[in-house]
Order: sequence, then structure tokens, then C-alpha cells
Amino acid sequence: MVPGCQGGQVPGFRGWGDRHSQAQRRRHRPTLTGLFEAWEKDARAKGVAAKTIRDFRQKLGDFTAFVGHDQIGDMTLQGIVTWTDRLGTA
Repeated sequence: MVPGCQGGQVPGFRGWGDRHSQAQRRRHRPTLTGLFEAWEKDARAKGVAAKTIRDFRQKLGDFTAFVGHDQIGDMTLQGIVTWTDRLGTA
């Protein structure tokens, strides 16, 4: 334990501030691509058909292209609804 730290926080620390850009912070946030890759590894181990994995990957690519990113924390319900509505008309 570090002297003066309570609950895992350093006294007086207010975050990284301007020293770290938003892009740098985003690199450490979960992505839909990362989540898919973890699922894919598990799916392959369980014998999920390659076609299923390929189809899911294609849908994931379509979705991330539509919303313009793959940052899970930046996804909105409206973006998901708009994309799914578009599937019905494509």
C-alpha cells in the first residue's frame, strides 16, 4: 500500500489533463473489434462454424463503418437503432 493513498487513489491527482490527448486515452478504452476478437477466439474453440464467424465479422464491419468508430463507450442507442432500421431497407 502506498502511504497517503486511500481506496487506490493518489491524493491530489485529478486525471491526466491536457498532457494526454483524447486519442491516447481512447486507445485504452474497449472496442467492439476487441470484444469481437475475444468472442471469435472462444467461438472457434467451441466449434462455431467459420461461416457464422465470417457473417458476424461482416455485420460488425458494416456497423462500425456506419457509426464511424468502434469505441464501445461512444456508441449510442440511437446509432444502433438507426443502423438496425437501415438493415430492414437494404
